[in-house]
Amino acid sequence: MNRALDLLLEEIEGVMEPLEGSAHDRDLWESWDRGHIGRRWDDAPFLWAESYFYRKLLSAVGYFGPGAWQGVDPFEPFKQAELSGEAVDEELRELDALAALPPRRAGPDADPAGAVGEPGRPRVPGRGRS
Repeated sequence: MNRALDLLLEEIEGVMEPLEGSAHDRDLWESWDRGHIGRRWDDAPFLWAESYFYRKLLSAVGYFGPGAWQGVDPFEPFKQAELSGEAVDEELRELDALAALPPRRAGPDADPAGAVGEPGRPRVPGRGRS
């Protein structure tokens, strides 16, 4: 595993390499590539590079192969810690409340404050801010 991680470290200092030929999802990643593989990591869109890095990291730690680390996410403890607690519950409640809001209007005459207006001041349709 250490050698695989060392190789990944070397790779991220250079260009993105394709997944190994035997990777079960190589064709899928190649279909998503859009020309990023073969270029520097920091030239790719962040979300794509982060996702691809995570996929390569899972391979490096043995997630996809037989052995003690098969199916073990190295970030699982951190994810669980971040997804538990009252703060997350409150954020989820706030997101649920967004579904009840009216959609925002788009276009040149739309109020930049959207449908909610300024705090404490309801938005009046057809009128600007005063």
